[in-house]
Amino acid sequence: MVSPRRFCLEAVALEARIFTFGIAALTGRGRAPAGYAYAGNQPAVFALWTAPLLLLPEMVLLDVLLRNAPAARLVSDALHVYLSIWAIGVIASLRAHPHRVANGTADLRLGPFMRAAIPLEAIASVAVRTAPFDRATLRALRADRALFALPLGDRFVEIALTAPVEVERRLHGPRRVARLLLSVDDPQALAAALRAS
Repeated sequence: MVSPRRFCLEAVALEARIFTFGIAALTGRGRAPAGYAYAGNQPAVFALWTAPLLLLPEMVLLDVLLRNAPAARLVSDALHVYLSIWAIGVIASLRAHPHRVANGTADLRLGPFMRAAIPLEAIASVAVRTAPFDRATLRALRADRALFALPLGDRFVEIALTAPVEVERRLHGPRRVARLLLSVDDPQALAAALRAS
């Protein structure tokens, strides 16, 4: 468990980092490095893209409603712009941290939020799943403390390990797991890289 002080410090650092990714993406400086992407056609990412589109009309409407309260309008506009940049920053941070397989290690990510560096010799098996989970399966996955899931869509690679490894989780502290379920845009390519190494 993370102490309240450490949680607050990590939350502020993470928030600043996401905002920086948003500014970089808006100014054309955010480039996705090589690796196995997982932020392509995922429903959660699509929802984040719609946030700025919904926030801007709301901001205009509130400007009209608050036309006689300039301080409230300024606060409202600042929050709407911040949230729009934040949503873009989350997407950019996911793209900036792809899964990678190199030098005998699988570096598995969920943006700046989670990371598992797994020695390839610790991988017992790799399976590809390209169908969404039903509710009963999702409940079972959540209850399985040996599994760590980084789900965003309906294309996954499931990795069983020979021994538990530690997953770094920002704001929550580390967790040891024996299986991982990862979102990835091209699960066949990632599975092939994990099997070949």
